[in-house]
Amino acid sequence: MMLAVFLGLLILLFVMGFSAPYAIGLTSCIVLVMERGLTGFPFDIVATKFAFSANNFTLLAIPFFLLAGKLMNTGSITKKIFGFCNTLVGWIPGGLGHANILASIVFAGMSGSAVADASGLGTIEIKAMENAGFPYLNDAIKRYHLTEATGIDYPGEGGGSVLDFNQWGKIVGYNISFGQGISVTPLQMVRFYGAIANDGVMVTPHFLIAKTQSGEVPTYHEETVTEDAEALRDLRSMLRSVVTDGSGKKADVEGYPVCGKTSTAEVPSEQGGYKEGVYNLGFCGFIDGASTNLVCFVGANEVPYTRQTTPVFNAIMTSAVKQYNITSS
Repeated sequence: MMLAVFLGLLILLFVMGFSAPYAIGLTSCIVLVMERGLTGFPFDIVATKFAFSANNFTLLAIPFFLLAGKLMNTGSITKKIFGFCNTLVGWIPGGLGHANILASIVFAGMSGSAVADASGLGTIEIKAMENAGFPYLNDAIKRYHLTEATGIDYPGEGGGSVLDFNQWGKIVGYNISFGQGISVTPLQMVRFYGAIANDGVMVTPHFLIAKTQSGEVPTYHEETVTEDAEALRDLRSMLRSVVTDGSGKKADVEGYPVCGKTSTAEVPSEQGGYKEGVYNLGFCGFIDGASTNLVCFVGANEVPYTRQTTPVFNAIMTSAVKQYNITSS
């Protein structure tokens, strides 16, 4: 009977929003009063238990480690460590990630505590990422038209999706930063990769090249989405390293510098969550400095993780090189 009362009260307090320590403590006191009465309540035993439980090295270490992190933040030690590490390696693509690792090594040597590291350095790094940050990421998504329809001259084009910026929370922002919280179609991806290959000029994909009856040659919208030549060069270098040193090795075409990126996406289940054992795989890429800019996307839906799309890309691009007599500078 008392066990049922204890569990019922505990669940009720959780539902009311009490935190676990208060809910458990209050429930225990109520059950003791119900069982022994107010006069039989063991105040001395409860007080002793509270005192001895608090006098625990592991329990006491946690708030003191948190305090160490806060003190380092207040004294600007953490900020200076992170700034120093960011100066050393922040210029590398993905600089905040490299600065995070290096600063964590330095900080760990000083505090010796992962808890202090998370409390002190974590606070600074999260702020740095946010400053880096979410508004710029949202602006880039819009500026590069990542989720917008391409306007291809064929009916039924699908669209990508991303939450409106006013609905972003921290978790949503971080998810979007590595591709988990945003979806684009293969056509949208090809258009964006085309802009990388085309020195920042984004073109509208199309099927119709000319109207043979009238001789009319239609024109299609072009837009310069970036003029940052250095950023484009860095981006092409990163994509090239995926093929030379990473997961896209089988996409490489001998004698031609293929740039591209593999992709792996979980497949939503109609029952909720994600389907187990199957993924949507893809590879999108181009030949850097090619005389004819061609972008190729190869996708395979709901297949085991061990499947690869890079050999298919290689076969298609090798054939295109021969067909269009492509050279690379």
